[in-house]
Amino acid sequence: MLFERQSEDRPAADGELSERSLTDLSFLRELLAKVVAGWQSRARNALRQGPKGDPLARWNEASAPALEMVSAYACLQATDAFTAAAARAQDPEARRTLEELCRLFLLQQLSTHSGLLLADNHMTAEHVRSLWSTVNDLVARLAPHTMALADGFDLPAEFLATVPIADGGRIGHEHCEQPDAGADLG
Repeated sequence: MLFERQSEDRPAADGELSERSLTDLSFLRELLAKVVAGWQSRARNALRQGPKGDPLARWNEASAPALEMVSAYACLQATDAFTAAAARAQDPEARRTLEELCRLFLLQQLSTHSGLLLADNHMTAEHVRSLWSTVNDLVARLAPHTMALADGFDLPAEFLATVPIADGGRIGHEHCEQPDAGADLG
C-alpha cells in the first residue's frame, strides 16, 4: 500500500470548499480518502528521509504514518460497505437511519484528522469548528432509533446486561453501600 499510487476512485464535487457540508456523505467520504492519501504521502516521505543504509531505521521512521494510512484505509473500506448496505435498504426510514449512522462514523473518524485536513486545505476552519455540533445533532437524530439499531446488531443479552444504558440504568448511579450510622469508623 505504501508504494501503490493512490487514485481517487470518485471525482471530487465541484464548488467551493466553504459550501460543502459536513452532512454530505460524499464529501465526508472524500475527506477520508484524502486522509488516506495524506498519510501515504507522509509515510513515503519519512521512508525516503530515513537514514541511508539502515532499512530498519527507515521503516521505523515510516511506520507510524504508514499505520495511520492503513487504519484510515480500513475505515474507508468500511464506509464503502456501509453506504452500499444503506443503499440496499428497502425501507426509506431505515435507509435514512443507516446513512445518519454512517455520517456519525465518518465524522468520528475525521475528527482525529481534522487538523491535518485543515492544514492541507481540505476542510475550512468553520468545518472544524462545527464538527462536534454536527456530531451532537446526528446523535440526537439517531437517539430515537437506538433500540432498533442495537437489535440490528443482534448483541447477546449477556453483553447488553453489562452496559448500563442498555438495561435502563445510568452511568454513575450504581448502588453504593452506605455505612451503618452506628458503625465505628475509627
